[in-house]
Amino acid sequence: MSVECHSDGVAAAVIDRLPPIADAARVVVPRYLRSEEPVTVGWHSHSEGLLFAVAQGLATMQTDTGTWTMLPRQIGWLPPGTRHCGHSFGKAEALFLYLHADVCRSMPNHPCVLQMSTLSHALMERLDGLAGVLPLPRVERLLQVLLDEIREASEVPLHLPLPRDQRLLRMAGALNAAPDDDTSLDGWAAALGIGRRTMIRRFAQETGLSIGQWRQQLRLVKALELLAEGQSVTTAALSVGYSSVSAFISCFRRRFGVTPSKYFSRDAVR
Repeated sequence: MSVECHSDGVAAAVIDRLPPIADAARVVVPRYLRSEEPVTVGWHSHSEGLLFAVAQGLATMQTDTGTWTMLPRQIGWLPPGTRHCGHSFGKAEALFLYLHADVCRSMPNHPCVLQMSTLSHALMERLDGLAGVLPLPRVERLLQVLLDEIREASEVPLHLPLPRDQRLLRMAGALNAAPDDDTSLDGWAAALGIGRRTMIRRFAQETGLSIGQWRQQLRLVKALELLAEGQSVTTAALSVGYSSVSAFISCFRRRFGVTPSKYFSRDAVR
């Protein structure tokens, strides 16, 4: 499926992968990314586990099994060896911590985005600034507390799992490219050459979401991307297929507890 790691019309600096780690035997290696422009990281994998947090803007990470959307106050996790790519929207500022495989054994064995606690954020910043300076035992102690916090964190549900069936994958790719598409289920079944009931059942089995739920999730994610790029609430809502601005605001409030304007005016999302 060719779900792109960038949005059409967005000028992005392309990075094949982040700089190589000089000493893979170290427990934790920090990298900090700051850019005035959107950044695209091409498909790659690495032997280390990766923790990363967005300090500004919005980012997506894509693996072979789905796409995750990350906002500030959240932390992403990729197990060692996970093939992935990523893209930021708006100004980019993010912290990456590469973890030696030996310290990843008690972490989730699947990619995920987790809600970040205040302590987690402080620990990541501490490790970023001092991982190459502090004695190894102190680094390990700080990292252990961070991992304990992460194990207790709840997963953020802004995830778009991908179906395995190639026909359903084509539909997912088409909807990703045009989230405002309003083709009916009967229309999709006919276009894909699959029975309507079979299509509905298989999509739910392979993604854990109904087609309607997946579409709603997709539209919310795409609207978030537009908002992070500075588009108005009206433009974001109507561009991705919401019937009205009020319908989008209602959906957004149910998910995040505040309106889009209030969410993106928070200090953490400057």
